[in-house]
Amino acid sequence: AHSKKKIRQPLGTADTTPSHIRLQHQHQLKHYKYQKQKRRRWASMNFFGSRFIRRFASSATVFTTLSASRIRDDYFKMNDKFPIVTAITTSAALWVTGDMLAQNIEMRVGNHSFDAVRLFGTAFEGSIVNGGLGCIWYKFLDQFVCHR
Repeated sequence: AHSKKKIRQPLGTADTTPSHIRLQHQHQLKHYKYQKQKRRRWASMNFFGSRFIRRFASSATVFTTLSASRIRDDYFKMNDKFPIVTAITTSAALWVTGDMLAQNIEMRVGNHSFDAVRLFGTAFEGSIVNGGLGCIWYKFLDQFVCHR
């Protein structure tokens, strides 16, 4: 009986990756390319002619890496370029988050239901009054106190 010896190929010449892993890599690459195109389309949109919103949309890629220093740096850049809009957005987000947490506690402790009117009132108070007017007021005070 004649036995056949298998001839081995030198390492690195044949693709030894299993097919299911190769397909997984192809899927990840397609998903990455799709997300990149989606970010480009979103960044190129012109909402109300606002440079802020176009810039913010293009910086949405920050949240894909979730590095705290990069988020902080982008926040500071936005605060330098658009201080009032950044103050309004930040203040509204914090006030709405706080009110949602408070309403959640009230629903668990007492017999309360979610109050959307209260939430919108809190969003208005946080964004316009504390965020917008507060930013303008403190910039006005800085002229007299800091002597710039």
